[in-house]
Amino acid sequence: MAETSTNNTVRMDGFQTGQSSASDTSQNCEQTSYYEKPNSDLTPNIGPSRRTRKQKMDQLCDEDILLAQMQMQQAQLSIENLRLERKTLQERYQQQREAHEWQRAQHEANLNLAMLQIKFWEKKTGYGDMET
Repeated sequence: MAETSTNNTVRMDGFQTGQSSASDTSQNCEQTSYYEKPNSDLTPNIGPSRRTRKQKMDQLCDEDILLAQMQMQQAQLSIENLRLERKTLQERYQQQREAHEWQRAQHEANLNLAMLQIKFWEKKTGYGDMET
């Protein structure tokens, strides 16, 4: 039995020694020398990760959606602008039409007045009677 306890003690001492040397080794691995690259730099560059690609695609989709929304708003504003322009042109046309009708009526009234004045002058002067 004495051998067993001694054996266990030796193993325990060896385990502790191995443990301390393992921690020393891990500390040494973490400290890179001036000429060595850290472990993260040694991995090959295989492109962006799936998450990065998905984030980029999501961002592009969001930008496309925003662009489409802005284009839709611009189209709606253009449609509204055309409606207002059409309404303005219709109002202007209506005003011009009314003005032309009023001018025509005024010219007709002036013509009728001139004809009445001529008839009055003919009767007053007897000029119309002389022709016949």
